[in-house]
Amino acid sequence: MFYKLMESHYLPESGESIAIIKTKYGDFAGYARLHPEDFDIKSEFTGCSFAETRALAKAHRAELKEKRIKLKAYVDLEKEVKQMKGYNPHSVESRRLRRKIYELDKEIKEKADILKNLHSKIIEDSERKRKTVH
Repeated sequence: MFYKLMESHYLPESGESIAIIKTKYGDFAGYARLHPEDFDIKSEFTGCSFAETRALAKAHRAELKEKRIKLKAYVDLEKEVKQMKGYNPHSVESRRLRRKIYELDKEIKEKADILKNLHSKIIEDSERKRKTVH
């Protein structure tokens, strides 16, 4: 997914960060606040990168939601077409519709995996930063 980081801010006294990204699905804001135990590893880069990752996760969820709506529309269309009197399951149109449903379903599964990996990346990054400081 292509995105542009519009702005990011970091408040060193509280350890809070916010990042705003822009995608074709809209603008998304990510917020991150360091745990009080992690104040020894606080930095502008750490906080803003966590916030950016959270904003990116929101953007991926929006894209996933849009793809699920499209998939539902295609499945409903396929059901309606199958009800028609002259329906031919071997026609070019029927095969194209089934292929589009298959491709959207595959994209949804891939996007869900990307979203899972983003959440695990946040956890891994925080653990790695903690190990390098101690």
